[in-house]
Amino acid sequence: MVETRKCKILTFRKKDDKSSLFIECCLSHEVDDRVAELTRKGLVEIPSSRSKDLAIRESQKIDIVLKGAITYIKEINRAYHCITYLTCCSHNYTSFPVRLVKEAGTVPHAIIEYESVNSGREILHQVHYTPERYHGSRVTFVPDTPRETS
Repeated sequence: MVETRKCKILTFRKKDDKSSLFIECCLSHEVDDRVAELTRKGLVEIPSSRSKDLAIRESQKIDIVLKGAITYIKEINRAYHCITYLTCCSHNYTSFPVRLVKEAGTVPHAIIEYESVNSGREILHQVHYTPERYHGSRVTFVPDTPRETS
């Protein structure tokens, strides 16, 4: 039987660099301490973005899929768009910049999906939010582009 850990996925933005995300998968019993530490370091948790308790196994890969009013910056290596959970690491996180997108006449709404990719694709958690509220008003009009695949 594969051993799992009870974890939560946390989603933050950087306080001074509002167009970057910081995402961590941490043990559920460490969430409050970890959020306090990251807040002291200048990160802001996106409200209502914490996942429920998830059973995460060693070496489980969690892909981060951006939809709606945020998209990837194509110059950033795709390796940053996932977390591979390793119990030997003190922290399991990634951070990367995003591009905010607004289509004319729409209210920007973003979705961040966290998908397990080890045995098929399973959505573990979703975060829905309005980027302008948390990333400021620096939203550019850009036609939505499909995600690059490797």
